[in-house]
Amino acid sequence: MRRFLDKLREDKFISLGVRLNLILWLVGFFLLLLFWRWLPPQVPLFYSHPWGESQLVSPIGLILLPFFSLLIFLLNFGLILKTFKEERFIARILAGAGLIFTFLCTLALFRIIILIT
Repeated sequence: MRRFLDKLREDKFISLGVRLNLILWLVGFFLLLLFWRWLPPQVPLFYSHPWGESQLVSPIGLILLPFFSLLIFLLNFGLILKTFKEERFIARILAGAGLIFTFLCTLALFRIIILIT
């Protein structure tokens, strides 16, 4: 197992994707903690809903963004571990897709916080 993880670390794209994913997740989480006390009682989150109260959630609902990005990262990382030996290209695609998802969740959280503060 140790050799396998060393080979995984040698792949620069996957290694960088995993590291950036974790850094972005931490940025989003700490961004939420940093601005928590300035958040109003209701914040917009569900922009796909019609304009009005259906878009609003309590500030605790913003935790969904870092939670889902972490969940997708963990699922993708598990799939990376399974597919790395046979299909490195698929493992790289999974690393990139997880990074893009986490980036978009962090960006959405940042934009929501900027919008309401």
